[in-house]
Amino acid sequence: MMVTPPLTPAADALDINYIDSLSEFEAVRATWDALYARDPDAMVFLAWSWLAEAFQSHDGPWTVITVTSRDTGALIAALPLKLRVHWSPSRKRLETELEAATRLFGAPSTGLLCDPVIEDKAVAMLAQGLAEMPWQKLTLAPLPYGTRAETLANLLAREDCSVRLDGPDSPDTLRRMHSRILPLPDRLTAFFDLPDAPGLGQRFTAWFKDLQSGDRIRLEMLDAQRLPALWDALEALAEESADPRAPDRLASARPQLEMAAKQQALFCPIVFKDGHLVAAMAHVLGAADDTMVHVLTLLAPEAQDSDFGLFLRLTALHRAIKRGAHFYDFGRVSRRTTAPFSTHPAPLARLSAKREETEPHCFDPCCTQAALLRIRDFVAQGKAAEAMAACTQLSEIYEA
Repeated sequence: MMVTPPLTPAADALDINYIDSLSEFEAVRATWDALYARDPDAMVFLAWSWLAEAFQSHDGPWTVITVTSRDTGALIAALPLKLRVHWSPSRKRLETELEAATRLFGAPSTGLLCDPVIEDKAVAMLAQGLAEMPWQKLTLAPLPYGTRAETLANLLAREDCSVRLDGPDSPDTLRRMHSRILPLPDRLTAFFDLPDAPGLGQRFTAWFKDLQSGDRIRLEMLDAQRLPALWDALEALAEESADPRAPDRLASARPQLEMAAKQQALFCPIVFKDGHLVAAMAHVLGAADDTMVHVLTLLAPEAQDSDFGLFLRLTALHRAIKRGAHFYDFGRVSRRTTAPFSTHPAPLARLSAKREETEPHCFDPCCTQAALLRIRDFVAQGKAAEAMAACTQLSEIYEA
């Protein structure tokens, strides 16, 4: 990402604020975009337009913790969060749980925005902002493993929270906690002479000639207009795939694909053979971003046994290079999946924090509507004791 010169205030002239309405979020768009542009760790899923769309379509509560300059009002750091209501059977109370707001559209990664020049102080103030909110549990995952995640975890631990920061080397990590990143050259032809893919250039050229003939094989692009109409075909392709997890992966990726299509950030080449959809490879690439993110690959058995997947990958790499991107993110996959390309791992982390069970400030009043719906469900299910306990808890909060 292109980094603009920082416009950073003194470390002692910062304020913590909370945004929880669309009008307030709309008001910070310009300064959000400016922070996004100068943060080298910014990712497309933290772009203002993505979050604004997610907040507008989400019925439940959300909030954004911001750190701003007291003198200029400029945004120095931001942590967007999704809030949900949890009923604790053991403690017999309603509790607020915090997650990354990027979960609203199923993003494969999350993080925070921060001015790199004043990072330590800004992250410390985000931690203070979290500490001042009422909640019981916080989960941020997966986020880049590095100084920001470590600083946030260490500061939350000082606030009487039980904190875990699981990274790639954590003994209890069950899933891959890294993304495979491919640096991009200036030209696609740099990939045509890979040692593990002899003759790749000639095969790719021949494939494109077959596409141009248009007799049996056809390459098209999926966009916002075509995505709804072709969703049934994508589901059929997922069911046909040799990967038994493909249908679930497609269902999980749907919010992200729909969001990317709305933001004109979706790049999804699809291949038809004899009129039948046999391959699709979805990506996200924002207009101002230097990393193309792979989301999902679907291959019919006949495409699995050919070079279709590799050729679709080269098609995506070609688009990324033409758009000026510098990296291609394969996602949380094994090195085998990225062959024949030479990639490096980018470590990821899972930050989780819990407050003491006796913590009285475990419920955020902004979750009241969701809490009332939970009470309604208790009544409908004949759970009178739970409904009464929840009502008593809410009355005590509002009487305080």
